[in-house]
Amino acid sequence: TGTDPENVGGAGFVVLWGTNPLSTNTHLVPFLKEARRNGAEIWHVDPYENRTSRFADRHLRLRPGSDAALAYAVARVLFEEGLVDWGYVNAHTEGVKAFRAAAERWTPERAAEVTGLEPADILELARRFGRARPGFVRVGYGMTRQPGGADALRAVILLPALTGAWKHPAGGALLSTSGGFRLASERLEGAHWLRRASGPAGYFRPDPGVRTVNQSEFASALTRWDPPLRMLFVFNANPAVSTPDSARVRAGLAREDLFTVVLENALSETARYADWLLPATTFLEHPDLYTSYGTYWLHWNEAVMEPAGEARPNTWVFAELARRLGLEAPELYWSAEEAAQAALDGADHPYLANVTFEKLRAAGSLKLNLPRPFTPHAEGANTPSGRVRFGPPPKVTLPETSADYPYLLMTPPAHHFLGTIYAPLERLRAAEGGEPVVWIHPDDAAREGVASGELYGLVSEAGRITRRFEVSARVQPGVLVMEGTWPSGAAPDGEPANTLVPERLTDRGRQAVFHGVAVRVVPRG
Repeated sequence: TGTDPENVGGAGFVVLWGTNPLSTNTHLVPFLKEARRNGAEIWHVDPYENRTSRFADRHLRLRPGSDAALAYAVARVLFEEGLVDWGYVNAHTEGVKAFRAAAERWTPERAAEVTGLEPADILELARRFGRARPGFVRVGYGMTRQPGGADALRAVILLPALTGAWKHPAGGALLSTSGGFRLASERLEGAHWLRRASGPAGYFRPDPGVRTVNQSEFASALTRWDPPLRMLFVFNANPAVSTPDSARVRAGLAREDLFTVVLENALSETARYADWLLPATTFLEHPDLYTSYGTYWLHWNEAVMEPAGEARPNTWVFAELARRLGLEAPELYWSAEEAAQAALDGADHPYLANVTFEKLRAAGSLKLNLPRPFTPHAEGANTPSGRVRFGPPPKVTLPETSADYPYLLMTPPAHHFLGTIYAPLERLRAAEGGEPVVWIHPDDAAREGVASGELYGLVSEAGRITRRFEVSARVQPGVLVMEGTWPSGAAPDGEPANTLVPERLTDRGRQAVFHGVAVRVVPRG
């Protein structure tokens, strides 16, 4: 749980770190403008210039994956210059001694060598954040899609704990508000069907032989598992373009011995591999409960139109599947309304106190019952000790390049479509320029002989794609940026960007490393 975005207008200094809210978090922008009207400066820490960079008062263009190094350098300045709130730290945190020792090694000068920033800019960032009453940091998920992403995120969001910013409603940090929506999800997720183990492993499956698939390793699951997968049911996903090593994913989807069913409302790339394609309803055609990771509001939307043709919602499809399999568990046959009622009326989290399904359905939208004032970590955190944990100290893990692959490729969201479901819309594709483009710094373009508007190849250890390049100072030397997510058909070669992404996992959470992929530029060929 993080800071309530609606309180951000009271922040004294705002850092937008690894996030582009003017494209991906627009409902935060009015509160950022309010903070600016109240005298706050807004700084943007991000590897390339985008809409948020131009909106911010300052843009620090750091090297991809160097966030933890910068955070440590900021922390060192806070310790050295007496900007740490020791009252808060001593009362509500643990492990700060080891964290401070790790930060000591990151002088602004050393951090500048790693991040590409000027030491003076690092000093000024630390001083402004440390002196602000309070400072607020908005971070994004993109930072975690790098080799050391989880530790980098930890290093950044620990900074408000050093300054005691959590004591103020407008201070602290925010990655996601999703922790506030603690629904009664056990029956919805089937946890009550699992048998309780006697040992520390907790729950385990009734059939321990059932295999599970990490979507970040889907290419291997489709092409290397023995025995192989024989049946695949895809819904709410487009793995043909959205998962790593997508050329190998598509090779797996093309297997003759794989029976694939896709439940979808658009003819996605994955849908084209379906043996059976089931039409799904859109959000306009079925009721649903909506939580959030950018607000503390809960929503219920009724259907506003009849399903087109034979389109059916997920709830109907899975209930019919259960019926044909002869399954008797009542949860499998719940309507959207019944599922929402169970999730809300059985919730015991204080933020959901007195929030019933009937009240939500009548209102349409309800804000969670947040304490007033809302300072989620003013007295520690939701940890076993009740304290904000600084230990173990975050590691600094930098993306690696080589002589063969000298550039780091970033693939952040485009402004007009944040997922593949929007990309086929012609008006949105036109607004983004009609096709995916790779931005390259003028110095790199001169060295590679790259001219704007021409096609070139990008090669990684996983694959190769062809794209049109644009020479631009929006990116820094050694970094290439290709905004997405585009449908593969929009690219000159029909290859999605994730053809370049190896099947590699992050330091925690077993997520895919989408950003900071090492590539080289080659002639179109």
